[in-house]
Amino acid sequence: MIALVKAEMSGATHSPQGLPKLELTGYCTGFIVTCRLFSGKNRQMSDTSFNTLEDKVDELIQLCNNMKKENQMLRDDKHNWENERKVLVEKNQLARTRLEKVLQRLKTLEQI
Repeated sequence: MIALVKAEMSGATHSPQGLPKLELTGYCTGFIVTCRLFSGKNRQMSDTSFNTLEDKVDELIQLCNNMKKENQMLRDDKHNWENERKVLVEKNQLARTRLEKVLQRLKTLEQI
């Protein structure tokens, strides 16, 4: 899996609590992870802030991986249910055909 993490400091806005805004998007099977920490001042990111950001990105990547696995399991289940439904429809049609033949024979016997 490829994970692209981009952290930028810019002169953007703060959250209502006065904390820098953090924007997260992710790259996992077609999605791009971009992390931007917006701060009103041009300053270097502290180790704590960077570690927090890194932890959040790791959680996002793990969540993406879990969702990918779950999605694949659901697709497999759907495929299995569709196949089972197809088999049941075929069995139902066969039973209907056989029953119609039996009824036709009974009608023929009644006429004799």
